[in-house]
Amino acid sequence: RVAEATGGLTASVGIGSSKFIAKVASDLDKPDGLVVVPPGTERELLRPMHVTVIPGVGPATAERLRRVGIHTVAELESVSLDELVRL
Repeated sequence: RVAEATGGLTASVGIGSSKFIAKVASDLDKPDGLVVVPPGTERELLRPMHVTVIPGVGPATAERLRRVGIHTVAELESVSLDELVRL
């Protein structure tokens, strides 16, 4: 309906506990999607995603993480802060 009302424009909406979660959610169902992330389910949503979903993890950092076998948020979550600092 948005496309009809706007002459072809589309909109996807994400609703979450933070702007970051809402943005990730809106990217999951494009175009013209609506995704609601209930409070308390954010970790479940993020864990299978690639580390680049995290703000500040760009291509260089993702490559550095890939070299040590870290591809997903879940894999990153399992690494200690001391180990991350050494990377």
